[in-house]
Amino acid sequence: MANAAARVVAVIPAAGAGTRFGAGLPKQYADLDGQSLLERTVGAMLAIQSVDRVVVSLAADDTHFATLAAASDPRVVGVVGGDTRAASVTAALEHVCRDRGPATWALVHDAARPLVAASDVETLIDRVLAAAAIDVGVGGGVLAVRVADTLKREFDAEPPRIEATVSRDGLWQAQTPQLFRAGALLDALRAATALVEDAAAASGLDGAIPVEALPVDAMRDGARRDGARRDGAGQGATGNDGADQGGGVVLAAPTDEASAMERTGVDCLLIEARHPNPKITRPADLTLARALLAVAREERVGTMASVAPGESSVSRA
Repeated sequence: MANAAARVVAVIPAAGAGTRFGAGLPKQYADLDGQSLLERTVGAMLAIQSVDRVVVSLAADDTHFATLAAASDPRVVGVVGGDTRAASVTAALEHVCRDRGPATWALVHDAARPLVAASDVETLIDRVLAAAAIDVGVGGGVLAVRVADTLKREFDAEPPRIEATVSRDGLWQAQTPQLFRAGALLDALRAATALVEDAAAASGLDGAIPVEALPVDAMRDGARRDGARRDGAGQGATGNDGADQGGGVVLAAPTDEASAMERTGVDCLLIEARHPNPKITRPADLTLARALLAVAREERVGTMASVAPGESSVSRA
């Protein structure tokens, strides 16, 4: 069970157009058994005991969100996001820092992961808060799974060809949610974006430099420099909305929140997900999601059928 005393704000970047999804509307509004992905994701966050606010970053011209039942929930707030994930997360974090303060724990979750298990999220929150309470070096943590498949590195060819097999020892696949203090994450995102933009300008490139290539010391200096700018006055970064992020090199943006925080020198915990948490990236992924929902429904029906009349399933658990 998540720490009931903690006040956690969930952040859902959802300003993307979902270009890889190929639908007639943004991916986050695709239907999944009668509800949009975004509405299911908002509901999943509100189901977490310690989450008492959900901030959703939306496109400036979004006309769909207001039609969702979740939009009328007083715990749900919409803000205008940006062209990239980092910009959308930055906008939401600026709201959180103004509303709750920079020490607030922010739980950033992809709009395209509507099936995340509450128990996994609660484990993430419990373990990160417990570790941070006794170790100031712990800055947060992410839900993740160990890499199970054999990994291949390609070399430049068409079609792609194998250059080498990469050891998967010690490798994890990061998921969301990812949990960090709002102010620290805001500073890290601003610093990461500024450094990439500065490096791109100096090299004459158009921002196509991965954050991972930047020196750790430079990122730490950037985080300290940008810390003085946390005044909530505007969106001081560019980054990517949450619904459609992939690939290793992103124009002027970290690939996820942890990749920005890692460069500040804090420890980021890896919390293993115990349940399926698929990211809906293409229409075919909806088939898997529907199958998982069907299994969950069957399990609930089976649990209810096994409970004797007048006896609650809670009392038997």
